[in-house]
Amino acid sequence: ELAGEAPGVSLRDNGQLASVPLLHGLGDERAKLLVNGMTVSSACANHMNPPLSYLAPSQGVEMTVMAGITPVSMGGDSIGGTIAVESRRPVFASGSEQVHEEGTFTGFYRSNGRNYGGSLTEWMSGRNLALGYAGSWTTNDDYTDGSGHKVTSTYAQSTDHAVTLSAKEGRNLLTVEAGLHHTPYQGFPNAQMDMVRNYAESLNLHYHRSFEGGGLDAHAFWQGTWHSMNIGRDKSTFPMPMWIPMNTHGRDLGYTAKFEVLLADRHTVRVGNELHRFVLDDRWPAVAGTAPMMGPDTFVNINDGRRMRLGTFAEVASRWNPQWMTLFGLRNDTVRSNAGPVQGYSDMMYGADAAAFNALNRAKTDVNFDVTGSVRFEPNTSSTYEFGYARKARSPNLYERYAWSTNMMASGMIGWFGDGNYYVGNVGLKPETANTVSGTASWHGGTGTPWAIKLTPYLTYIQDYVDVDTLMTTMYGMSTFAQLQFANHNGRIYGTDLSGSAVPWNSPTFGQGEISAVAGWLHGERTDTSTGLYQMMPLNLRIAFEEELKGFKAGLGIQTVDRKSSVDPKRFEQKTPGYTLFNVHAGYRRGHFLANA
Repeated sequence: ELAGEAPGVSLRDNGQLASVPLLHGLGDERAKLLVNGMTVSSACANHMNPPLSYLAPSQGVEMTVMAGITPVSMGGDSIGGTIAVESRRPVFASGSEQVHEEGTFTGFYRSNGRNYGGSLTEWMSGRNLALGYAGSWTTNDDYTDGSGHKVTSTYAQSTDHAVTLSAKEGRNLLTVEAGLHHTPYQGFPNAQMDMVRNYAESLNLHYHRSFEGGGLDAHAFWQGTWHSMNIGRDKSTFPMPMWIPMNTHGRDLGYTAKFEVLLADRHTVRVGNELHRFVLDDRWPAVAGTAPMMGPDTFVNINDGRRMRLGTFAEVASRWNPQWMTLFGLRNDTVRSNAGPVQGYSDMMYGADAAAFNALNRAKTDVNFDVTGSVRFEPNTSSTYEFGYARKARSPNLYERYAWSTNMMASGMIGWFGDGNYYVGNVGLKPETANTVSGTASWHGGTGTPWAIKLTPYLTYIQDYVDVDTLMTTMYGMSTFAQLQFANHNGRIYGTDLSGSAVPWNSPTFGQGEISAVAGWLHGERTDTSTGLYQMMPLNLRIAFEEELKGFKAGLGIQTVDRKSSVDPKRFEQKTPGYTLFNVHAGYRRGHFLANA
């Protein structure tokens, strides 16, 4: 939700625990999502465990959102932008302290859906060693809409634990964090399946050394994820209510190393190297008594899928004088992917597809290059102008390339778009290449009544955009769905972000009042058919007013979204009317106590 407040960012609901952010209409694996410096893959055919679901809201303290043009040091194997979330940095004893101790406890309850939970953090540290713990737990049942009707498959439960050990000496800081994430169940109202277990273990090693004019920052990480889907408790009216187990095991392993140095008091040079290796096994056990549709063999959807990316970058940020700044960067990412032979539940129904897939040369190597350049001009203290260009590339993920079955039941289990369509992979997919030009004008000023306005128009042309071709259509009830195969087509996205804020008053008598607004408009289309790209956010506006006085804080928010008329006909995307939401909140803070409603 915090990411969705940034200009150019919209959110696609994906269960109750994490939304999928879209940056200028490009989301999921088109955006770079970093959690404490780790690149975490979604080990699920429906992306029910996106990267941001592995960090509890109570643990995150800093979020960086970069939509559009992104420095090569923050990107790589992505075309939409970057969102980086960090948990709290280690706290050490200082001054006259010999031992430093601090902790927090939070709890919440929401009546709709009986949603409640809490979190606990604790730090114990000396001058050179620190030990920390962070834990959270949340649960909810199905909620009800404004008419009192239950919205099924909206239940969830999740637990997170993280233990951190840090040591420092001089300018050296070493941190080791071990994490445990467990979601025993989570319903998905827009999917045919539900999550019945998601268990993940992670280990993250972080080393930082600072020196005059620069520093070295390095991460080494590993995460193992065990994920299971099945028919959830609310889907008993499924056409064939039965046990349909689907088990996925994903392993992420990688490192990043970034070096920064200041040259000639004018140029900051950054160089780096990183490696990310993802291994995936996706197997669906046979269901007794359902052969040949779902037995007698195990359905092997992805067998030893491997995707390894080796990236190297260099960039130079220069301040030529107080008015002019430039940033130029170059990056290479070599991506190698492969997958082993597969099999279906039975040769009778799946043998031909499996044999055709196994006969293909499945090993692919993509050599991708990113280029970023921007110029910034600050003519005075109240205005800033920036113009930039970026060429960025992304290689297809394992499901886009290696989901092999054209059987309707099997292909219906593939798809992280929440639309009920059926998806088939394509081994021959090419990497996406996005060319973006963007400009930003911002004006700000006033010490007594500060204000700021920022305007950012942009245009992105995407060569070999991973879209879909229709294989066939089918009727389900009164609705029409399509079986779609991933395919490369060219696309174009253009739009404008507008944001602003002002503090009209700030005094001991009347407190502080603040007004903020964010607006966005974009349009995406395929260049060969002039039809809309999928899941593009319509014109939208958010306005918030807040007043704070003597510990009391209250606010009013308005969010309005225009009707959606530009849709993707291949996926039977629906046109929707516009809507407006009103939000009211209030809170009180006294010392370390904080209450919100």
